[in-house]
Amino acid sequence: MKQRAFNNETKDETLEDISHLLGIQIHRTARGGTVLIEFFQDVANWLSLDASGGKLEILRRCFDGIGKDWRPEYSSERTPSRGGGTVTALGLKALYDGLLDFVDKKMPGDPLFLITLADYIEATEHYSREVDFSPGIVDVNMIADGIERHNKTQNQLAIFLQSHGVKVFSPVSGTPEFDILWEKNSKYFLGEVKSITPENEESQMRTAVGQVLRYKSQLKQLGLDCLALIVTDQAVIDVSWFDVCEESNIYLTYPDMFENLLTI
Repeated sequence: MKQRAFNNETKDETLEDISHLLGIQIHRTARGGTVLIEFFQDVANWLSLDASGGKLEILRRCFDGIGKDWRPEYSSERTPSRGGGTVTALGLKALYDGLLDFVDKKMPGDPLFLITLADYIEATEHYSREVDFSPGIVDVNMIADGIERHNKTQNQLAIFLQSHGVKVFSPVSGTPEFDILWEKNSKYFLGEVKSITPENEESQMRTAVGQVLRYKSQLKQLGLDCLALIVTDQAVIDVSWFDVCEESNIYLTYPDMFENLLTI
């Protein structure tokens, strides 16, 4: 990203620029141009740094985290009013420039600065049949079977990928609730898993297309660009779904084709 000339940009404008860059809550100054501690805490949390302490203490930690030197004129203690405990407009501008450089260097190889992912969490492969559904309206066994086949397929994919040295991730609270995501050769892959039967294949595949494209869009907004995949627990009967997926830039696969995932 290219640094901008700020000229007479106000603190509030710079705070908004930083908030948009990081995807955090937009902050405003308090009376007298004071930057609130919540802003410094949000930036530190985005950088996965300790957000405890006073405002300038947190800010200096952020400068260290992005590899930029702290300068005395970034503190309001050196201004004519000698108002201590907050950051100057110059300091905010320096922080913005430093974050731009940091994003440029870190984003391509490590999207976890924008979205938190967890190491893959194994899905439960047993679903209780003792669920209180209205008799005759919902077939509990059918629902349970579908969930179990879904989770077994997801776990099977994760084990396959991990056995080939691929990093596999699960979502965490507050992020798009995708099924599985993995990284290979600095490329990221988003998988939507579906169990299918001859009776529900059409509806399941329609749902899968919408879900995986939605998750892909949400992740892209967070800085993570992925190849979208639909993973079914068995081969689709209607092979025209391969054409539909290709037209939507979605890769369609199932367990017997997992070996092909290593070449895309």
